[in-house]
Amino acid sequence: MHDVPTGSTTPQDAQLPWLATALDREAMSRHFVRCVLPTFSPSEPGRFSLHDCDIDHVRYRPGRNCAIAYRLQVLDTLTHEQHDLRFNGRMYPPDGGATRHARAARQDLQRPPLGPPLHWIAPLDMVLWAFPNERKLAGLGSVLDDARLGTAVLPEVIAAGWGNDWRLGRFRSDIIHYVPEHALTLRVQATLRHAGTGEQRPVALYGKCYHDDQGERSLQVLRSLADQGGALRTPAPVCYQPGLRLLWQEALPGMPLADLLHTDCAVPALMRQAGEQIAALHGARTVVARTLGYEQLVARIATVEPVLAAQLHCRSSLVHSAAALLRAHQPINSYTPVLLHGDLHTRNILAGSGGLGLIDLDGCTMGPAAWDLGSFVAALIASGIADGDTGRARRQAQWLLEGYGAGQWDASAHQALDWSVACALVIERAWRSVSRMKAGRLSLLAPLLEAALRSLRQGWREAAQ
Repeated sequence: MHDVPTGSTTPQDAQLPWLATALDREAMSRHFVRCVLPTFSPSEPGRFSLHDCDIDHVRYRPGRNCAIAYRLQVLDTLTHEQHDLRFNGRMYPPDGGATRHARAARQDLQRPPLGPPLHWIAPLDMVLWAFPNERKLAGLGSVLDDARLGTAVLPEVIAAGWGNDWRLGRFRSDIIHYVPEHALTLRVQATLRHAGTGEQRPVALYGKCYHDDQGERSLQVLRSLADQGGALRTPAPVCYQPGLRLLWQEALPGMPLADLLHTDCAVPALMRQAGEQIAALHGARTVVARTLGYEQLVARIATVEPVLAAQLHCRSSLVHSAAALLRAHQPINSYTPVLLHGDLHTRNILAGSGGLGLIDLDGCTMGPAAWDLGSFVAALIASGIADGDTGRARRQAQWLLEGYGAGQWDASAHQALDWSVACALVIERAWRSVSRMKAGRLSLLAPLLEAALRSLRQGWREAAQ
């Protein structure tokens, strides 16, 4: 559950005056009971009762819109059947949602388990899609229907990965991760049978449905990395289905590194191995078209600065000071671009019997190695701030950098890391405290910006104090 508090912890946004209501579970429960549940069986008022309303995901764009994923537990009082329902809401500025609702109503929508596929919550200027309908992920219907998955989707995947002699047997599919309007990840556990020998083998696959053609680019990256071999471990690519914008890859066995960091004796070795994996990625011969440089990161600062300052009110000087120092001390561009992961954190690193491996390489780009490392260190520091244990974050980051080989760096490389840590604390960690609306995160804005200033003035180790 993504429980979002209301009141003083909710950003005040004049363009989205009902934002606090949309993020209040109790208030939204009343709207669902009043506007949505009666559509499930119009001739039987009161047949469906709402037992719970959770918020799974929030993506907030200040002054523009807010996308919110709701999850409801609904009881059919006639059959006593319990329904787990998802709805994707998008809130617009006053008078801006009606036009978008009319536009959405003209689309070819899929009938959900209960009620119509589209709703309009007029008091909130909110368009509400009943899952699996939504604005951007057109392939969800085929992916989430087991009949279509088994007959029209997976046979092509099996043929691509194991050859035409293998047949799909029993399988189970589960939604692993869903970011509305962006991507949905599905895990499929299946048994394959060889048509000639009758041999059976179990397979575990992950399918990721995208809102754009990123899956095709990710497949090319995974194939290139697999062809190079070496110490780097990444998921084995299988195929990409362009009609569904669906990427398939074999599961990389292991547990997220984040789930293993509580075992103190194992943490130093794990973090050093993580550094080794990142170094192997940065040393790969794979080249992608997308590039990221320091000048683009500085441009991002200009975008987030006014939003963060508005949230901090009387402490807005923290934002402006950090932004000014980041602009003034931008690293020089004399670096050799390497393949960056683009979203390094402890849940995108798996630890298994074969060692550590990197997953979720959708954000790969060419750029300075210091940015990937700085983003990771900033994520550790932010976690330490949230947990009240920044000393732990400093130790983990030190072990990570030892494994990467940072002991061989010159002064300019260390300065680039300090700057990158500070920049990531501002444009990633502080910004997400506003845009993702996770409980309690707005209260971390000032500590995150103070840490960014310490990294700029004294180095990243002092940021984690």
